[in-house]
Amino acid sequence: MFTVRAGIGDNLKYMTDPEVADQIIDVLLVFTEMALLDSVHREVESHFKRPLVATRFQSLLDAVDHLEKTKKQYGLIVFEHKSTSMTILRAFLEVGGSAAYILCGPDGTLIQGIDGSDTPIEFIHTDSILQELGKTINRLEVTGRIPLMRREESDYIVIRPDYLPSMGPLEATVYAQLIEGHYVPVFNKGDLVERQEVEKFLESKKLTHFYFRREDCTKMLVTRQQELDRAISKEPVDEKATTKSVELAHGMVRDVVNSMGFTPEAQKVAITSVSATIKLMGSKPKLSTILVDLKNKEGNYLTAHSLILGKAACALAFKLGWTSNTTYFKLTLAAFLHDLALNDDRLAVVFSLDKASESGSFTPEELKEIRMHSNKAADHARSMSEVPSDVEQIVAQHHERPDGTGFPRGLNAKFITPLSALFIIAQDLIEYSQNFKSKEVDLTSYFDAREAYFNAGVFRKIFHALKNDLKIL
Repeated sequence: MFTVRAGIGDNLKYMTDPEVADQIIDVLLVFTEMALLDSVHREVESHFKRPLVATRFQSLLDAVDHLEKTKKQYGLIVFEHKSTSMTILRAFLEVGGSAAYILCGPDGTLIQGIDGSDTPIEFIHTDSILQELGKTINRLEVTGRIPLMRREESDYIVIRPDYLPSMGPLEATVYAQLIEGHYVPVFNKGDLVERQEVEKFLESKKLTHFYFRREDCTKMLVTRQQELDRAISKEPVDEKATTKSVELAHGMVRDVVNSMGFTPEAQKVAITSVSATIKLMGSKPKLSTILVDLKNKEGNYLTAHSLILGKAACALAFKLGWTSNTTYFKLTLAAFLHDLALNDDRLAVVFSLDKASESGSFTPEELKEIRMHSNKAADHARSMSEVPSDVEQIVAQHHERPDGTGFPRGLNAKFITPLSALFIIAQDLIEYSQNFKSKEVDLTSYFDAREAYFNAGVFRKIFHALKNDLKIL
C-alpha cells in the first residue's frame, strides 16, 4: 500500500502513490479494556476528521492470529502491551508487516529491545494515551511513515504566520498544506509558538502560511467577541489587555474575511473592536501620544497601522472640533477596514502605485491587488448592516490624492469628501512620522513640508486649521 521510511529525514519524502494517498489507510487497534479501545478509536477518527472502520481486538494474541491470516496491509497499528515479555511483542511486529506502530504501555524501554532498526515504532505512556495520540500520529504523517490524508480545502482558511505568536496558547490546531490537498497538524491547541519557531518551520518547508479549520475560526471569533465585551464593560479600562484583544480581533477578522467573506460573526467583532478602540482613545485623543505608540509597535504592520490610523484620524478630528461619537466611529471603523483585503505587509506600505510599478518589486498580480484593495474594502463596508455610508466613501478614497495622482479612480480634491480628506492626511502623517528615528515626531516640520501638497479644495481648509495650533496635537 505504501513504503515505510525508517527514522526522520531532513526533508519530507512522501512514499505514497498519488491515488493511494487519497484513500483511508487501514487501522488496527488492540486494547484490553473496551472503554479505552472505544476512546482510542474516536481519537484516531478525530485526528483524520472522518469516520474510520478500524479492525479492533482486545487481545494481542488474537491480533497476531488475525495478522497471520489476513491479506490486508495495515498502515497504522495502535496497540497496548503491558507485559515485559518481548516474545509476543516481536511476533506481533513481525506479522504486522510495514505498518507504522504506536506502542502504548507502562515501560518505554521495551522498544529498545526490539531487533531491527527499520521498525517504525512510537511509544506513548499508558497515562498519556489520549493526550499524546494525536501528536504522535501527526509525527508519523509529517515524516512520511503513514500517508497524508486528502482533506477538503473549503474546510480550512489561510492564517498568516505573524498571527500565531501573538495568540499566546493556541486556541486551535494549526495546519500546514505540505502537498496539495493534504493538511497536516503542525502546532497543537494549547501550544505556545515562538516567532523564531514559526519562521524556521516555514523556511525549512518552503511555505508562506498556515491554516485553521473553518469551524475553529468561527469559535475563535466568538472568543474574540467575548473578550472585547468584557474589556468594554470594565471600569477603568485595562489598556494593555484591551489593546491585545483588539489586535487579535483585527488579525482574526482579516484572515476570516479573505477566506470566508465578511461573515456576521466577523462583522460583529469588527464593530465591537471599534467601540473598544474608541474607549481606549478617550474623548480627547492626542496625536503626539498616538504617534509614539506607533513607534513602539513591532511585528504586524497591517494590524498596528490600521488601529493607529483610526486613533490618529480621530485626534485630527478632535483638533477640528469634529468630536461626535459618530465621527469617531466612522473614522475608526474605516481604519479597521481599509486594508482588510491585503494579505501582505509589503503591499500595505505602498502609497504610490506609480512608484510601486517603477520599482520592479511587485508582480502584475500584486500591483492589481494593491490597486483594487480600496474597492474590496469598500465592499466590506457596504455589506455591513447599519453602517453610515461615509465609511464606505472613506475606505474607497483612502488612496486618492488632492492632485489626482492617487488610485484606484484618480480623483482630485474636488471629488474627495471632507472625512476622506482628513483620513488621507492622517495616513500621510503616519507615513511621514515613520521616517523619524526618534520617537518624538516633529509636527512643525511635517506641516511645513506638506502644506503645498495639501493646498487644494477641502484639503486646504483642513490642513490650515490643523496647522494653526500644533500644541493641541
